[in-house]
Amino acid sequence: MELRNFIKTTIRKYLHEQREIFHTLYHGTDINSAIHIKNNGIDISKSTGGFFGWGFYTTPKFELAKSNYADFSDDENDGVVLELELSKNANVLDLSDSDDWETWKLYSDKIYNKNLYKELISNGIDGLSDNSFDGVVIYNPSVLTLKRIIK
Repeated sequence: MELRNFIKTTIRKYLHEQREIFHTLYHGTDINSAIHIKNNGIDISKSTGGFFGWGFYTTPKFELAKSNYADFSDDENDGVVLELELSKNANVLDLSDSDDWETWKLYSDKIYNKNLYKELISNGIDGLSDNSFDGVVIYNPSVLTLKRIIK
């Protein structure tokens, strides 16, 4: 089965059943970055990478975004938290699901490639979630809508 068809048939069924979990996501950052995102959108190429490659790292937990990211930003005012809405049509792999894990394994050896996010998007993967860090990494920023900036 072609990879794109595998993703569409196997992943979508599971994800749409679980979508409520990832309706709202949070991202902690400094105020200048938040304003830049508000005015210009999210630019994945500005990512410095992470455990799951270049992406926009978020969490469904406000307090985690605040305490682990916003509070440690370079912002002297303890940073801010972006509240984002995830599109209901977004395809976010859930690494606690065995089928999604098998799909991710096809890409996991490429996490040091700065352009992996482009390959993932072209294969219908908008992000992934992993409960080991209560996070959701978004590779395709077009599936996110900024709702507000929380100080």
